[in-house]
This record gives sequence, structure tokens and C-alpha cells, in this order.
Amino acid sequence: MWLGVVLIIAVALEALLLVGQDKLFDSKKLADMEAELEKTYGDLREAKKRIDDRQIALRTVNVDAERQRKQIQEADKAFAESQKVMPKLIHVIGTPNPGPCFRAPITKTLPANPDRAQKAVWGCTNFIEVWADDVVTAKATAERQFQEKQGYKIGEMVAFQPPQPPLLKAAG
Repeated sequence: MWLGVVLIIAVALEALLLVGQDKLFDSKKLADMEAELEKTYGDLREAKKRIDDRQIALRTVNVDAERQRKQIQEADKAFAESQKVMPKLIHVIGTPNPGPCFRAPITKTLPANPDRAQKAVWGCTNFIEVWADDVVTAKATAERQFQEKQGYKIGEMVAFQPPQPPLLKAAG
């Protein structure tokens, strides 16, 4: 008899589980929640993929913008350099007189660590003006003053007519 009662209770529980499982455990609600959770995970994966794609695009744009910024800086620097007017320095040898004058370009090889003044002077265009009777004398005088062993290099001497200073008239 007890066995019969236990069997009836077992059959009733089995029938209850079979028929009332949805009501008892809210399995439909659980299945809906699982489906919603799976859909949310899918949406998150898609959102992460879009974010990753946009980050890659942003990095590409940033690299391109940095390259353009450097190009603009280089162009600005080149423009600023082109706007600088470098003076021409003329080193006069001899006393100006009505006789012939000869001019030659001169450069200097600077030491490894030149001082600021040397950089400033020899960064400009430099010329030598020599007052002498002929080109041979002018070249010899210039070479004595600016010796090659000191790093000077004198270009070709050319006869030159310097501009005449304006005459001052006495007031009176």
C-alpha cells in the first residue's frame, strides 16, 4: 500500500512536471530572457565591431592630419626662410680711391662648433673689395689678408666700379 501511494505521488509529480513545467518554472519567460540576452550579446558584438572600425578610421585620419601638420610646418618654415633677406657683407681692403677696384666672392670653412658670430657673418653672402692697380696685385693682397690655410676660399676677382657717395655741398 505504501508503495502504491508513493507510485501515485510519483506519477502525479511527473504529470505536474510535464504539464505544469512552464507554469511552475516560468520556462517560457526564461527562454524569452535567454533569447533577449543572446540578441543583446549580438548587438554588443556588432557595436564593438563598429567602434573598432571607427577607431581604425580615426587613427588613419589622425596619422594623415599629423602628416599634413608637418607639411604645413615645413612649408611655413620654408616660406619664412624665403622671406629673410640675407645681407651682403663686403670686406674692403685698401683705401678707396679713384683707381681700379676689384671684387671677388669669399667663403670660409667653419670649424665643427663655430661661435654665433662666425655663423652670422659667414652665413651671409661675403665679398672682398680690393683697391689695387691690377687684378694680380688685388688677388695677392686678398690672399695675404684671407689665407687659405685659415679656411678662406676666394673666388675670381672681377673689376668693379663701386657706387660714388653723394657729394655734400657746403652751406653758405
